[in-house]
Amino acid sequence: MLALPEQRGDARDVRGPTGLDGRDSRDVREQSGRDKVVRDGPASKSEIVEFAGQARPAGPNTTPQAATLKLDETGLTLEVGGGRPIRTGYRDLSLIAIQQSTVLLVLGDGPDAMRWLLEKFGDKLGPIVRELRERRLKQRLTDGLVKVPDRPAELVEFDWKPTTAPLGPGPDGPAVSTAGVGQFVIHPWGFVISPVDERSTWIHYRRASIASVTLPSPGDVVVEGAPGTLTLRGLGQAATRLHDTLEKLRDGAFDDAAAFVEQLLPDAPFGLRQKAGELLVDGRPTRPQEFSDSGWPLVETAVLGEPTFADSYESLCETAGPAAPRWVAMSPEDPGGDEPKIWFLVALPGNLVALELVSAGAHATYLFRVMPRAQYNGEPPEKLGIAAEQAVRDISEALVDMRFLREPMAIPADQLLLPKYLRYRLALAVLPSVAWARARFVARIVHRDAASWSAAAADLIRWHGSARDEAAEWPGRAAQEKQVAAAGGDGGEDGGEEGAPEGEPDDSSVAGAASEAAASGSAANGAVNGAAATKSKPSGTLG
Repeated sequence: MLALPEQRGDARDVRGPTGLDGRDSRDVREQSGRDKVVRDGPASKSEIVEFAGQARPAGPNTTPQAATLKLDETGLTLEVGGGRPIRTGYRDLSLIAIQQSTVLLVLGDGPDAMRWLLEKFGDKLGPIVRELRERRLKQRLTDGLVKVPDRPAELVEFDWKPTTAPLGPGPDGPAVSTAGVGQFVIHPWGFVISPVDERSTWIHYRRASIASVTLPSPGDVVVEGAPGTLTLRGLGQAATRLHDTLEKLRDGAFDDAAAFVEQLLPDAPFGLRQKAGELLVDGRPTRPQEFSDSGWPLVETAVLGEPTFADSYESLCETAGPAAPRWVAMSPEDPGGDEPKIWFLVALPGNLVALELVSAGAHATYLFRVMPRAQYNGEPPEKLGIAAEQAVRDISEALVDMRFLREPMAIPADQLLLPKYLRYRLALAVLPSVAWARARFVARIVHRDAASWSAAAADLIRWHGSARDEAAEWPGRAAQEKQVAAAGGDGGEDGGEEGAPEGEPDDSSVAGAASEAAASGSAANGAVNGAAATKSKPSGTLG
């Protein structure tokens, strides 16, 4: 029987510990010899991989029985003896551990979890573990709205040191140093390392967060940037190739930003365009002070676009006061795309920050708390300091991670349970950035008319400035939610309905996530309250 080590997690991760250690020497050695997988990568979508051996429930006085493990596109089926087959999605594998000639699989979390020991699978144990980890990783990435590459994840040795800057690493990586071996996946928005040691949280690097990629010694690659410093070791001749790939990934973010700046500010001074292209990258919030006194008005006018947003922006700035910080952010809808998404954020009195997405379909202003209510002592917006910077960073990253759908950050928990929001629940289970944003969310105010919008905003600011209970809800929220529903949802995609899956970005790999989840469903309901019940899920944002 396998011994289960004590749970451990990153205390700063709102979703708690992420599981138990499942690593031994077999997981990190070269994938060759008797442990070599019989093909170059995971099975094709239509292929079912089948393994035969024995299985028994983990625990004393259990008897092994003949067992068959089947792996298909969306999940696994375990048949033990003459019992009813057990069917589950790969996302439900909360622990995959191997010791000697035995594999422990834990399905689900908490008291209802099932623990099975797989034995007598011979030289297939190594391939079983690798296949399960590969499929679990890619299913969770897909749940997180990432376009998963077809190639297999690579195993890399890594060393992670989080940033010591006041802003911190945010939800993108562990807040403590860690090292080990992990699965490494590059995707269009950045890359992810999923440690084999399941006590460790995921490390995610957004492509625009990469400041430098260097080759300090043969076989090693060092990535430095906003979240921290990541060293990849023992890569051999692949180090140069990886170095070039990561530099190209980073440069793509700045190429996209430069193209959008040329599109929005074609006749602006060259220096301003250069500065804007360096700052307005992949949703990075940028303050007016980072431009010249003459440059900011040009940027401000260009990004606001329609009069509707110019009016609400002016109202927010007037409410906040001239000294209050404000930010603008811009990102491609998809890396390499030709259409930018633009939004602005304004710090308000009452411990609030407002988000306004400049989009033809946006119907509401979203408001979030800056610091925990109990810590707020009536500071004006300009005195919120690093707390405001962290808030706008977290909100912007969540917006990018949800592919510019704001509703998952705001929809009430009871509505989130509806079947049409399954994709939101799956994403929330693996996107800490969105869970963090939900924890900050206070209310959204509909753009019905200027008078009602201003009155609701003023009432919310008054109420929230004295609120101390995190669980308390603004009395006007229910009325605003009814107006959002009456308007057909708060559309972020060309006036479409955010709540309807068919109105979301067209991504076949993401569209399949909802149907895949039907086999298990546990991850769907576990994320209803944002950061709540996802202890064994990956930490770190997914793109």
